[in-house]
Amino acid sequence: MVQALAAGLVLPASSCVPPDLTGLRVIVVGAGAAGLAAAQALLDSGADVVLLEASDRVGGRVRTLTTFADFPIELGAEEIHGRQSPWFDRASANGAQFVTDATTDFYFVDDALGSEDEVWDADFDEAQAFIDALGDWEGGETPMDEVLANSNVPPRTWRTMDAWLGYEYGTSNDRIGAASLAISDNQWSSGDDNFLLSNSYEDVLRASFADAVAIARTNSPVASIEWDATEVVVRLSDGTEERGDAVVIAVPLTILKSGAITMVLPADKVAAIETIGMGPGMKVLLRFTTAFWGAGVGSIYGGPTVAEFWATAEGRGTTPVLTAFVMGADAESLRASNDLVGDVLADLDLLYDGAASIAFDDAIVMDWTDEPFIGGAYSFPSPGSAEAREMLAAPLSGRVFFAGEATHTAGHFATVHGAVETGLRAADEIAAEFG
Repeated sequence: MVQALAAGLVLPASSCVPPDLTGLRVIVVGAGAAGLAAAQALLDSGADVVLLEASDRVGGRVRTLTTFADFPIELGAEEIHGRQSPWFDRASANGAQFVTDATTDFYFVDDALGSEDEVWDADFDEAQAFIDALGDWEGGETPMDEVLANSNVPPRTWRTMDAWLGYEYGTSNDRIGAASLAISDNQWSSGDDNFLLSNSYEDVLRASFADAVAIARTNSPVASIEWDATEVVVRLSDGTEERGDAVVIAVPLTILKSGAITMVLPADKVAAIETIGMGPGMKVLLRFTTAFWGAGVGSIYGGPTVAEFWATAEGRGTTPVLTAFVMGADAESLRASNDLVGDVLADLDLLYDGAASIAFDDAIVMDWTDEPFIGGAYSFPSPGSAEAREMLAAPLSGRVFFAGEATHTAGHFATVHGAVETGLRAADEIAAEFG
């Protein structure tokens, strides 16, 4: 059951005392985690904030489904990564309830499924050592699949590596640049613990930035943004416009890539947008009449179509649900399938001797590529992306500021806490410019 959120627990927007921005008018485009964080910080500083969201809801890639099971299911972001971040503190103070149940992971290897204790051997030690050494890479922007192929990691573990590495970064191993990944791995500072919520991630997000949520104008897609030395003009698709002193652009990278918002950007900014990768990703939620996979299961690795499933109800509820988490090339293949759910079930039937099809009840496909104002999973460390993020994040003319997980320059891209940090950074940049 979704627990009631405690009232009045909204933390300050940043660790420093915000300057007085009374009289400053700021337009924030995009009401995902980054836009909400920026808007909340600016409101806390006294600014007049206009928060525009193209879709019919706030939250962006944080979205909770409450009608599929006896517990909330996350269609997008699902974990808080590490304790050392403003988002962990804010979420903890605004109702986040963390799962504490221990689970065991399973692996499909050598055409058989076994628990970690049953299958882990020297080959998996090599695979783990490879992951642990990612930050030591000094060989340039070699595609990660080539690095893996030239390593000591045995091929029988590579399908698991697709989940541990490619899926984890929101893509496939052949699309990751080893140098950019190494840079981000070394910059990561939020901690190694991952925290799963037993209650609604979306409720926690909304409570954490309640003032920003209250002013958000949904169904307000932006058509163009112009600026000069004196003001910013944001024109909406319905022909109306908003004028202000500054604008925070906090839309997903794919929206910038598509040119859906007309604006004149310098060539190096355009090149940065083109360089950073963001591709397809989906979750396929599968409900069954019985939990044929057993109790205490965490992730299930190694399927030929889906490299990672997880037991969604563990520590949350009782409805038998598995989540198929699919990224990159695997997501592209599934998107082209005439029977997407059937293909996913076929993986589970292979792993569990046909039990999945017998117990199957219903499915929901959350394909983020099909979301018109999002268009994909999250940004990944494509070749050259480390430097490109610096360029993308840089303000323009003291009027235009950028936020969103793809603009994180210190390793926390592709995360909610990274998105929040970029929103706070954009607010700090505005405070430095105008405060």
